[in-house]
Amino acid sequence: MLCNDARLIDEAGTWRVEGDPTEGAPLVMGRKAGMEEGTGAAALPRIDCIRFESEHRFMATLHRIGTDEDLILVKGTPERILDLCGRQAGQQGKGPLDADY
Repeated sequence: MLCNDARLIDEAGTWRVEGDPTEGAPLVMGRKAGMEEGTGAAALPRIDCIRFESEHRFMATLHRIGTDEDLILVKGTPERILDLCGRQAGQQGKGPLDADY
């Protein structure tokens, strides 16, 4: 929900997405899981963002966790996200990325 520029708006019991409709799905999923948009944003404030554009096919946000630690959240097409990755975590720990897996 933090790597998102859309908002869910409740208009007299009817919900609508303000912003890109494809960004509405993660917000709805988060809501159904019991999360609220504002809660995460207050705890992990966004300090920078790479907005989604068709040429790079991903969006990334940078959030402050503490005084000396940050968190990067990324979403995008599976192919593009895998292109950005070199390693994966599994039951045996971290290892080289196996994109076919």
